[in-house]
Amino acid sequence: ITYKLSADAYEEMYKRQNGVCFICKGLNVNGDKLCIDHNHKTGEIRKLLCRKCNMSIGSFGDDIELMEKAINYLKFYAKASKP
Repeated sequence: ITYKLSADAYEEMYKRQNGVCFICKGLNVNGDKLCIDHNHKTGEIRKLLCRKCNMSIGSFGDDIELMEKAINYLKFYAKASKP
C-alpha cells in the first residue's frame, strides 16, 4: 500500500468506514480495494474512496470552486429537464 500507510492502518481505516467509500458508501465495481485518497499538494491521507469517487475528485484537481461550478451546472440542467 502506498502513501506511507501500513497494511494495518489501511485495514483500520477500512473498518472505521465499514468497508465502503467515504463519499458514496459504495464499493469498487470489480471488487478491488478502496483507493487511498490524499491531498496531492501535501500528501496528507484523507479517506478511502471507491475508484469512481477518487477519479472524479482527481479529475477536478481537488479544485473546490471548479467542482461547485460542475454541481451548479448539473442542478441547472436537472431543473430545466423537469416538466
